[in-house]
Amino acid sequence: MNPRVVSWLFGLVAVAIMAVYAREHPLFGMAIADPSGLPYILGKGTLAFAACIAGIQTTEWIGKGVLALFRTSSVCSIVRFSVGLVWLTLGSIALLTFGFLRPATALLLLLPLIAAIRHPRDDGGSILSGIHGASWLVLLAFGVLAGVYALAPSTAHDDHVYHLQAIREFSENGSLWQPSPQLNTYRPLAHAALLAWLRLLAGDVVTGLGNLLFLIATGLLMAKTCGLPGTVSLLAWVSNPELVCLAGSSYVEPFQCLVFVAILVLLGSPGPRFGMSTFWVVGLLAGLLPATKYLGLALLPVAAILAYDLVRRGKIPLKACSALLAGCLISLCLGAGPFYWRNQVMTGNPLYPHASGMFQAKPGLPGLPFDRLPAGSKDLIDFSYEAFTDRFGMGHEIEDLLCAPWNVIIRGHFHSEKYPLKYFDGQLSPLVLVLGLLLLSSAFGVRIGETPAVSGSGAIEEPGVDCRAILACAAWLLGIWLLGSHQVRFLLPLVALLSWAVSLMIPVLPFRRLVFWVILGIVSCTWTASYGLNRIVRVEPYVSGAVTADRFLASNFPFYRCFDWANRHLAGDGKVLVLLEERTFLLRHPHLWTGLLPHHFINFLYRSGSAAEAERLLKEQGIACIYLPRHAAALYANIDSEEFQKIRAEFFQDRLKPVYSDPQCTLLTWKSI
Repeated sequence: MNPRVVSWLFGLVAVAIMAVYAREHPLFGMAIADPSGLPYILGKGTLAFAACIAGIQTTEWIGKGVLALFRTSSVCSIVRFSVGLVWLTLGSIALLTFGFLRPATALLLLLPLIAAIRHPRDDGGSILSGIHGASWLVLLAFGVLAGVYALAPSTAHDDHVYHLQAIREFSENGSLWQPSPQLNTYRPLAHAALLAWLRLLAGDVVTGLGNLLFLIATGLLMAKTCGLPGTVSLLAWVSNPELVCLAGSSYVEPFQCLVFVAILVLLGSPGPRFGMSTFWVVGLLAGLLPATKYLGLALLPVAAILAYDLVRRGKIPLKACSALLAGCLISLCLGAGPFYWRNQVMTGNPLYPHASGMFQAKPGLPGLPFDRLPAGSKDLIDFSYEAFTDRFGMGHEIEDLLCAPWNVIIRGHFHSEKYPLKYFDGQLSPLVLVLGLLLLSSAFGVRIGETPAVSGSGAIEEPGVDCRAILACAAWLLGIWLLGSHQVRFLLPLVALLSWAVSLMIPVLPFRRLVFWVILGIVSCTWTASYGLNRIVRVEPYVSGAVTADRFLASNFPFYRCFDWANRHLAGDGKVLVLLEERTFLLRHPHLWTGLLPHHFINFLYRSGSAAEAERLLKEQGIACIYLPRHAAALYANIDSEEFQKIRAEFFQDRLKPVYSDPQCTLLTWKSI
């Protein structure tokens, strides 16, 4: 088919998708309550953006210094940046693991800067050079909006170990081998280790900018492709409103995507290969992925698929894969090894220590004592079926799963209405659907351009990776998401893959057609701007100094007053059992978290057989109080089981009494101590 005709067809499809998206979502949201303070707020956001650029430049210098220590000749700026990132992350993990992470020892990781200063500057500048002017405008606008939100206390769902409280515990304890009341400290911590290092050097304010730095650096790596195609990649990346939400959180996905995109750029961009040292760096980066989060294990096959494609088409020799594998094993052992080994020692389960239902509980495992319940009893709700096919109310049927990406992007919610417990943490861009269709057509030979990429020297080059290999990676990531945890932010690696690949799918187009894609990306970014302004409205009282952090958190978190009361008034060694509230990092009192899945506690009560047995089992676990949010009480009351309702009523009404209550939640303790 004529590429010109295909271009017109794709243009019509893209405009249609944008029109549907615009129909479902208003272009602008809430207005700023007091516009007079807006310049001050945006000024702070600009400073936050500047701090992130300074951090990227520092990482570049560290990478240059590390390579200079090993007497490596000049290499591309992306390799230097990646080496600096690996150095800081693995160094922070090492200091944290052995209990040496202190302000003085953290400064040791800056020593390569000395070598970087003396290193000859004959390698074409830094990662900040060669960026198209339009890309800088996009990054500045995004950085200012997200920077304001990143300066405020996180209002995201930071139940994970990557939140600042867990990092603070590690810094104070000095070692990973200290027991912690935070259950999620059993997760791999490459991201948290790097943030802990930043916090020790610069305090909490800079630590809050960590994810913004990672998101901006990811955009810079994409824009490095050069020219307008690179700007289209950047626009596709920042057009996702989800990124604004993640910039103001402590989630790991921004760091994970930065490492992931660095791998993609080194393996897949057009241009000459940079020798065996490049594949060592790619291997080190790939080994960091499982150290960021368990989902990082699912990203390793992507690197394997791209490497196999390069070998298959003769782009790299087979021996280069040995360097990649060796680097991956080294980084995997140094980065993820301490945490997986810690899980094995402390819980007997190296991969997922705080899961119940998937694995039998072990002594010391932080979870409800399912292994000590009456033998022969059955679950009221099948955990394996519910958890892995409808964890967040997406539905079980195949049509529900097939509609999930469309519903997440266009409608902003999931398809099924089965459960009242919903999980929604952001919004994706309609451009993601357009790029997915573009990749699908390119993989089958239907292209919108005729000319391959052209290098800076004028030589004609082909993209480093075939579109079919990229399509296989995209299908793998989408399948993992559909079969796993249905959260929007877990789609971010797929979004990063599609955003990076767009510059390979439209390498050279006539100027007018290329401008169409740029305009499409700019229009897509209007929803990010709207989302960012709404976030500024939320955090403006704190950033401007009008309210304190406590008042700000209390106004955004329905449970905050209850947790604050518990932190100040609860005494003794008894734990708080937290039901269906994931922001447990704000609860300083020792606690036991059931997780977000309602099936855990429902099955626990049902299998106990009686309220008295449930009370006995919980007391054996040291439970003194139970935190019950209103939505959890409504959920339990709607379970269609007469036997369960009898146990529930007796348990909450006859066995427990309230010690704190407000319109949002109740804190209960035992009537009989």
